[in-house]
Amino acid sequence: MTIPRFLSRWWRPLLVIALVLAAVTTYALARGDGAPGGEFSASPTTSSAAESAEPTTEPSIGPGEAAGPGGGVTPPTGNAPNGTTGPKGPGPGTRITTSSTTTSRQTTTRPPKSEHWAIRWILSLGPDAPRTPIRGMEPYFLLLERKCGEALAKTKELHGENPESAVFYGAATACLAAFHQQPERWEEARRYLAIANSDGGVRGCEKRALLEWLRLIVGLHEGDPDRAFVAQEPQGFYTTIGEVMPASGKEGDQVQVKGRNLGCSFGVRVVRGTQEVSVESSDFKKNPDGSITFRAPGGFSPGPATLEIQGDETWVLGRATFTYKAEGADSSPDSSAGG
Repeated sequence: MTIPRFLSRWWRPLLVIALVLAAVTTYALARGDGAPGGEFSASPTTSSAAESAEPTTEPSIGPGEAAGPGGGVTPPTGNAPNGTTGPKGPGPGTRITTSSTTTSRQTTTRPPKSEHWAIRWILSLGPDAPRTPIRGMEPYFLLLERKCGEALAKTKELHGENPESAVFYGAATACLAAFHQQPERWEEARRYLAIANSDGGVRGCEKRALLEWLRLIVGLHEGDPDRAFVAQEPQGFYTTIGEVMPASGKEGDQVQVKGRNLGCSFGVRVVRGTQEVSVESSDFKKNPDGSITFRAPGGFSPGPATLEIQGDETWVLGRATFTYKAEGADSSPDSSAGG
């Protein structure tokens, strides 16, 4: 085969030019100059990358912090049972943007999904409330110590099937379900909660505290049955005593003690030394805001006296000070804080 003369002279330079053009074109395409818009997205992260994401921590939940259906509580969003969620979710996705001159990376994190509810434990009743069991309250004290099975057994021993003890049964079975790997107990806990809710008003501070906790934990479980629970230490007391208004006055004056959950209290007793006078039930009132009001009993000379806010006839939730004034002294709108 005979090659034309002009090709035999120029084929080498033409080959070199063709190779150079091919290399330039390939390089330009690789940098994105030839791609429409100059950008593309990386593929989504795989499930293994998602599983390796670091968990974050959210605030803990306690009784009374999230109200809604299902026993009075809905799972909080952004909060986690006066308990903390331990979320774990997909790993970050990465978007790469390219141009002829720069390459940038933008990292975004998908919203995490929680693994568990971290719920604060059952609260003690008050700053001056008993720390050891009192007859009839043993299930409550056992639950404070997280002895759920013993609390259930003690409830059966002391109270039998009395409907008024439903809150003891409910708290004990919910505790076993959530923290002792007995998920079949959730149905019992829901049944006892329904009985307690229909009781027309649970009486006694220990039962009120348990009912609030029971509503919270059952409500959270119903909102997300697959999520586990982690117990956290309780913070504060179920009842608190705030201002006494007025802080001083005479016999018969109306006195208000502000605070939290004082509606579960039994009454007020005024004490000075060996002298004790209980406020008559007709002079004692529980207010919707959690405070109590009473009329100062007589029999005290001018000077300070101690107000004992009673949880029952035999024990005290907390104390505050009220000062008796002499007859004829002007009443003033002063106040004092409880202790």
